[in-house]
Amino acid sequence: MLAAIQPFLSGGASKTANLPENATVEDFSNIFIRAWEKGVKCVAPYRSNSKGSQPLNVSKDAVNQNLSINISHPVKRKLPDDRPGHHHKFRLGGQSGFLNFGFYPDSGELGEMFAEISKGGSTLNGLMNTVAISVSMMLQYGIPPHVISDAYKELKFEPSGITSNPDILFASSIPDYIGKFIDFLLVSKGQEKVQEEKSNKIDLSGPPCTICHCLTVRNGTCYYCPNCGETTGCS
Repeated sequence: MLAAIQPFLSGGASKTANLPENATVEDFSNIFIRAWEKGVKCVAPYRSNSKGSQPLNVSKDAVNQNLSINISHPVKRKLPDDRPGHHHKFRLGGQSGFLNFGFYPDSGELGEMFAEISKGGSTLNGLMNTVAISVSMMLQYGIPPHVISDAYKELKFEPSGITSNPDILFASSIPDYIGKFIDFLLVSKGQEKVQEEKSNKIDLSGPPCTICHCLTVRNGTCYYCPNCGETTGCS
C-alpha cells in the first residue's frame, strides 16, 4: 500500500508494520529491506507487547490473523407501561404550554418528556413535539439529564420573556425554559448532586438582577445575570 502511493507524494508516508511477539532481528531487517526495494521512504515496525500498553491487541487464539472485534452499541432502556410522572403547566411570553415527564419506577430517574403548546398552531406544536422526542430518546439511551438541559438552555427566540413560574422568572425561549425546568425538576426529585457540582463553579454572589431578581455573577468591575442576560453596565 505504501509503495503504491509513494510515487504521488513529495514526502514520505508511514505505516506501522505489526509483528508478533516472537519476531526476530532478521524479521525486522527484512521489513526495512523490502521497504527500500519498493521505494518506501518511511516504515515503522512494531513488535507486539514491547510496550506496557498498545492500541492493537491480537489474542493468542487468533488464527490466520483473523481478528474478532467486539463493538459496543448503545442500549435503549425502555420505560414500563405504568410509571410515575410529573405534569407541569407554564406560560411564557403570552404562550401557554404543558410539559409531562415520566420516571423509571425502580430508580426514579427521568426517562421521558412530552410537550404540548396551547393554541400554538401546528408548526410550533410540531417543533415542541420534536424537542420532546429528542429529549426522551437521549434520556433512554443514557445521556445524563444535565447534559441535555445544558444543550437547550440559553437558546434565544420567540416566544420569550417573563414566565409564570416563580422559580424560573425569565426564559429566552421555550427550549431554554425546558432546560431550566429539567434542572429544577432534578433538584426537587433529590437528584441534585450534579447540579451542586455545576453551581459550585459559578460565584452567584452579586446583587439581585433588576429584571428577574436572580443573583448576578461578577464580570470584571460589574455584574451580569446568567438567567436573563441583564448587566449592570458591562457588555
